Amino acid sequence: MKILIVDDMPTVRKMIQLQLAKLGYPDVVVADNGADAWIILENANPRVDLIISDWTMPVCTGIALLKRVRASRSTKHIPFIMVTAEGEDCSLKEAKEAGVTDYVVKPLNVPAIVQNFKKYFNQAA
Repeated sequence: MKILIVDDMPTVRKMIQLQLAKLGYPDVVVADNGADAWIILENANPRVDLIISDWTMPVCTGIALLKRVRASRSTKHIPFIMVTAEGEDCSLKEAKEAGVTDYVVKPLNVPAIVQNFKKYFNQAA
């Protein structure tokens, strides 16, 4: 199973990557914004099975990436977990309407996030 982590903060990407490796999911690719993530998705071989993306990033935001993923026939099926500091109802509503699979509101609680991820790992496998 291949997981794509998208976040502009290297420490956050590394923290999530380490937790995934501890769970037995070492096949991770990373991007620091949605534009770079899209390039990875277009060229992924093997395909990406799960996307974990921050909302707020330069160049291309997580919500813009989510909308692009859902609009593409080749990627619309991929579970997409949004990690966000945007806890406002309107932001969460926008993510739901765009087709987010699930979201986690920052500050990050790594054990809770890992528990949330497990259900999507089983779906993607």
